[in-house]
Amino acid sequence: MRDIRSDLQERANATAEEVRAINADYEKMIEQLQKEREEKLDRVKSKLELISKLIEFENEDNSKVPPVAPPAALPPLSHVVPLHNAKVPLTPLAQAIGFKKVG
Repeated sequence: MRDIRSDLQERANATAEEVRAINADYEKMIEQLQKEREEKLDRVKSKLELISKLIEFENEDNSKVPPVAPPAALPPLSHVVPLHNAKVPLTPLAQAIGFKKVG
């Protein structure tokens, strides 16, 4: 009977190298995903910072403007006639001001 230990050792070494290569590829993929995640987070954080500054600016600007009373010439919303032939579904705003869904 012949000795197969050297063949088995070669296969074990080749398989171990394959495992190392797979792990290296996996690590590269993880690094790439982490880099992409950080880039996306940076973009979103920049947007959030800009939006926060705009909100702050608007709040400061609105605090300087006196409140405006609606003109007395406009009829109250209860006198608005609903649209009966509307083909477009009503929005919550349309429902709130008295339009009724027909159908």
